[in-house]
Amino acid sequence: MIRRLIILLLIVGCEDETGKNTVTTPTPCIPDLVCGQALTCCDGRLYPTTCCDANCDDEIGICDTTNP
Repeated sequence: MIRRLIILLLIVGCEDETGKNTVTTPTPCIPDLVCGQALTCCDGRLYPTTCCDANCDDEIGICDTTNP
C-alpha cells in the first residue's frame, strides 16, 4: 500500500491549493553536472545518481532505512 502511494505521489506530484508545485530546492542545481549512476540516499530521499539533487535530479523514492 505504501509503495503504491509513493509511486502515485511521484507521478502526480505535490501541489498546494493554488495548484503550484510545492517541492522546491533551496539551492540552485547544475543540470550539466557529471555524476555517477548509482542509487543514492540523501536526507532520506532516494536519487538515481551520486549527486542527489545537485544536478537537478528528481527524487525517485524514499530510502529504506530498515536495510542499511
